[in-house]
Amino acid sequence: METIVIRLGGSVISENGVNVPLVKEFKELVTRYLDRYRFIIVCGGGKICRLINEGARQLGVASNEELDKIGIRATMLNAEMIRAIFGELAYKEIAFNYNKTVQFDKVLVCSGWLPGHSTDFGGVMFGKRYRAKTLVHLTDVPYIYDKDPKKFPDAKPFKQLMVTNYLSIVGSTFSPGMNVPFDPVAAQQAQKALKIIIMSGLKNLEGLLNGAGFEGTVLD
Repeated sequence: METIVIRLGGSVISENGVNVPLVKEFKELVTRYLDRYRFIIVCGGGKICRLINEGARQLGVASNEELDKIGIRATMLNAEMIRAIFGELAYKEIAFNYNKTVQFDKVLVCSGWLPGHSTDFGGVMFGKRYRAKTLVHLTDVPYIYDKDPKKFPDAKPFKQLMVTNYLSIVGSTFSPGMNVPFDPVAAQQAQKALKIIIMSGLKNLEGLLNGAGFEGTVLD
């Protein structure tokens, strides 16, 4: 059975509170395809991470490592919720150590782990460990663009992009909190091992799963 990694953006899980209808629909969608795939779901921190980190900064926490540790706990909170809603379909605990293999049948829910590494990086490492071929980054941005589409209305979307070209746009290094479609260090780790697909919307995710087609950027 093919294993697919879904990097579930924190912005999808919750912005102004938990996005109950969307998370419920996501669970139902994944459940429908458990006869075809195993899923590794790697959760981001989202708004709760940003809010807590901003509060910590205002309270005098200046260390990037400490702020990253706080952010990792936010990803764990989201992951525990996603694991719980899948009930017995999911492995009994969230996973964070991508150097350790667990035996799961249907769904493995994961969080962040080490300071200095993004959940994108974790998603790639989990994918490589479990020999997945595809990592879907489900976020609120439908494509990778040549520049920030929120600032530039003429931003050009890419349907397919080589990792080397992607790095020429965003750079090759990662820093916690950086605003890019996908961690560039994780993208380099994925080369020749995983196909990364950036997309938004559950309709596109279902199109990928059932072979009907999808809109998004394929990064390889």
